[in-house]
Amino acid sequence: MENKTGKYFKYAIGEIILVVIGILIALAINNWNENRKEKESLNAIYDLVISDLESDKKAIAKILKYNESKSPLLNHVIKGNLNKEDYDTNSTYYNLINGSEGFTLKTKGYEQLRSFNESDFFSDALQITINDFYELYNQRLEGLNEVIFEDLKSNYNYWKENFNWYPDYLIEQKSEEFITYSINNMDYKNRVANYYYLNCILLTKDLEKIQIEATKILSLLKERNK
Repeated sequence: MENKTGKYFKYAIGEIILVVIGILIALAINNWNENRKEKESLNAIYDLVISDLESDKKAIAKILKYNESKSPLLNHVIKGNLNKEDYDTNSTYYNLINGSEGFTLKTKGYEQLRSFNESDFFSDALQITINDFYELYNQRLEGLNEVIFEDLKSNYNYWKENFNWYPDYLIEQKSEEFITYSINNMDYKNRVANYYYLNCILLTKDLEKIQIEATKILSLLKERNK
């Protein structure tokens, strides 16, 4: 009986060890699968961040080109050199300050990254760099876009209340009264100067900085994906 009992216990212990080993193997496989899925999800999010930044860089390039093309015209007005012949040779003078190429960063990838790994988001150097970039420039652009919008709104409200040529200006119909105002009235030169400062100096500087920082982050992301 003692011999049989000993064999039974050895058999039971062996079975328990096999079960434990099986459980450990299953857990290891499960953890490996979870880690693999998490890594794949993170890679997909990083790919989205890359797509956002590349799209933003293309949009910024167009805005910088647009502002660069308008700068000589704006400076022409600010220096007091505008004349009637300018309107005959370049129709852009009619709507020189009636709109702005505002810009906001695409943040879909960034927001998913924050949600994906929020608990230890700030333990990863790359994620900290990405976060600092979006936190800084989202705030700067939000404030600047608001000021630019208010500037445009102020122009339209003032013209609407004070000038008969305003309806023609809205539909981009030639108005001699508007031309006279734009050439002779210091108020118009001041508004052009303000537009130039906000769009061609402040916004342009921020967009150039964003291009540089976005390029650095793209390089880090692409290196990581290798």
